[in-house]
Amino acid sequence: MEETGDVSGFVHQRYLEENNDEVPKTPTSQVVEDTFLVYGSIFAILFLIFLIVRPRYPRAYNVRNTVPELNCELAKDTLGSLRWIYRVFFIPEDEMLQNCGLDTVIYLRFMRYGFLVALMGILNSIYLMPIYGTSPTDPTASLDIDGLDKISL
Repeated sequence: MEETGDVSGFVHQRYLEENNDEVPKTPTSQVVEDTFLVYGSIFAILFLIFLIVRPRYPRAYNVRNTVPELNCELAKDTLGSLRWIYRVFFIPEDEMLQNCGLDTVIYLRFMRYGFLVALMGILNSIYLMPIYGTSPTDPTASLDIDGLDKISL
């Protein structure tokens, strides 16, 4: 093994040498489940903190409504805890350009197109997963195939 300074590689090789067997493989579906559990929990906690902090500090989250020189019609609508999500996607670009500037319009347009690309990937998986799931498996491969491995590429 090359000396790259990677401690985890060294620990893994050392474990294999001491135990003379392979490290048990975690099924893919368990890895995905654990990932959603950890990062989904972090997202939910941070989003709840944002929903609690946003109304308490309006100067940080709605500067145009607190500074008289920057005041505009769009900033006067404080919206509710979650209604702002809906409004971000359905405010016309002309109104957004007039009230918030070109950088906001470009950023939201980029986010909107990213959402559409992700949605296209999800819609493609509707017909790809059954195709992958019903395809013949390699007879030389391990018979212990996880369900998520079978329906994914």
